[in-house]
Order: sequence, then structure tokens, then C-alpha cells
Amino acid sequence: MYRVLFVLLSICFFHNAFAEFNQLYVIQNEINAEQSKLQDRNIKDINEVNNVIFEMYQTDQKVRNLTLKDMHDPNVQAIIKQMDEFHTKKMKAILAEHQWITISKFGEKTADLAWLLIQHADEDPFFQAGCLYVMSHLEKSEYNLKNYAYLYDRVALKFQEIGMKQRYGTQVKIENGVVTLLPYDGTLEDVEQRRKEANLEPLNEYLMMIKSIYS
Repeated sequence: MYRVLFVLLSICFFHNAFAEFNQLYVIQNEINAEQSKLQDRNIKDINEVNNVIFEMYQTDQKVRNLTLKDMHDPNVQAIIKQMDEFHTKKMKAILAEHQWITISKFGEKTADLAWLLIQHADEDPFFQAGCLYVMSHLEKSEYNLKNYAYLYDRVALKFQEIGMKQRYGTQVKIENGVVTLLPYDGTLEDVEQRRKEANLEPLNEYLMMIKSIYS
């Protein structure tokens, strides 16, 4: 009986291990195919930039959705890091050509997708900070206020050692199902007012949404 149980447990273990390996293999192939496809695109052309950004967004979301429950797995983290670094490099090249993905030039959809790719450029906080600086000098009609708020908070917490704190309450930590705001500037009332000005939902609604997704 113990031998049978051992065999069954072994089968389950190897089945799960193979399934995990197969998923990582599929994801890695997806990323490799995207990188090959985007290697030599004409980023001087606005329509082509729209296409490139949309394709990077699709890969970004597909990979993150497939790995949502395994974000702490070192193998998953390595794959996501590889993808993000490639997307960051491509976004740097695009911004070097066009300065910024403005709504008036590229449309609101592409502007939003470009912001998301920059938001995920966590391996290069100075690039993110530079993007935030550029946004802060644009007309507010050229970007989504929510996007500025999320990027500001992301950048601020990367530079906590010089006293920066988030202003819009978009960055949290989750421990044992409890969602907690990371350090913020001012009072909760101040945060709520800034969120309102940035067209963000009230803080309690946001925290409940985060908990429902990640807990």
C-alpha cells in the first residue's frame, strides 16, 4: 500500500513539475518570438510605433496574466525581468525619436499602453524618473492624469532614501491577505484629495479591488 501511495505521489509531483516547466517554456518562446519580431521595426513612423507598442503591451499582459499566481517564483521573475528589460530598451529608442507618446500625436490608447510599459520598467528607476519629469512638463491634455499619479508613486518609492513618498496611494504591500499602503505624503485626507484630482477612485474602493485580485 505504501509503495502504491509513493508511486501516486511521485506521479503527481512529476506531473506538476512538468506542467510548470511546460508553462515557462511556452512563455519563454512567446517572449523570444516577440523580441525577434520587433527587432528591426521602423520606429520613425507613427503608425508603426502604435503597432510596436500594442504588440509589446499584448505580450506584457499575456505573460503577467499567465504568471499572476507565481510572481514570487525566481524562474518566473527572471522571465518577466527579461521581457521588461527588452520593452524598456525599445521604449527608450521610441522616446529618443518622439520625445513622448502624446495623446495628440499617437492617440489616447497608445499613450496609455506606453505608460504601462514604462510603469513596468522597474529595473531602471532613473528612466522612470526621467519619464515622470517629461510628463510633468507637458500639457495635461497630453496624458492621462491617472497614469501620472501611478508613475509618480512608483518613482517616489524608488527614492525613499532621499525622503520621497507616494502622493496618490497607488502603491501597496500585501501580507497574509492584508493590504497596506506604502509610505505616503501627508494625511489620508490629503491622499484622497489628490486621488480625486487625478480622477482616481476613492482609496477604500481601490484597496478592496487590490485585495480581490491578489489575495
